[in-house]
Amino acid sequence: MIRIDNLTFSYNDKEQRPVLEGINLQINSGEFFGIIGPNGSGKTTLFKLILGFLKPDSGTIKIDGDDLKNIRRKQIARKISAVMQDFLPAYDFTVQEIVHMGRTPYLGLLSGEEEKDYRVVREVIEETELGGFEEKTFSRLSGGEKQRVLIAKCFAQKTPILLLDEFVSHLDPGHIQQLVQRVYQKNKREKVTVLGIFHDINTASLYCDRLAVLNEGKIVKTGPPDLVIDEEILTRVYNAKGFVIKHPKTGKPQVLLQK
Repeated sequence: MIRIDNLTFSYNDKEQRPVLEGINLQINSGEFFGIIGPNGSGKTTLFKLILGFLKPDSGTIKIDGDDLKNIRRKQIARKISAVMQDFLPAYDFTVQEIVHMGRTPYLGLLSGEEEKDYRVVREVIEETELGGFEEKTFSRLSGGEKQRVLIAKCFAQKTPILLLDEFVSHLDPGHIQQLVQRVYQKNKREKVTVLGIFHDINTASLYCDRLAVLNEGKIVKTGPPDLVIDEEILTRVYNAKGFVIKHPKTGKPQVLLQK
């Protein structure tokens, strides 16, 4: 579904080294794929490149076999929806208005929404349990509620690929679990391909089929969580001391930091 070959990117020619260098990744259709790594490793930059917001210095990004540089913006929006790290609308939209934004890629230049668009929005609001929130303004919502609205917008966009940039960072454990579980169910039920950037290693391990570790602009390890997350990665990549244990129910690796 997403294939990245020999990708290199710099923000300007004066940088001593590229922000990303020699990136090779393949995310399969229907996969829940996670990218982890320390702050400043280039995760969000990679995210923006996949969305077409930035252009690589060299290398290619292909979406479903098509080179991203040859896909028009509107077509990209029909293939990929995304929750960005910071969503700061210029106007204080209501919940319903934001979810309706997910239908924008399907509207003509001079045509408005049709009944099918309103139906999709109604279904998504019900699916994400936002009933009763429709007329609330975005600024008055809690952090967890805001992220649920942005997930709903992506669901309304009806894309085969969903990108998530640290979308549960700074949330409490309950909201993290509820939001990631909602995306996980969409992934398993409808085979939506999910590519998520995760700040929390344990959450990524619990839900992702495979992980890639990004450090200093390079992929240093890729594979299933149990083959990627170990104490060597904690020390070498995160400069942290800790233990890796198995989750008592899933068997997935979980990190405990050492005092």
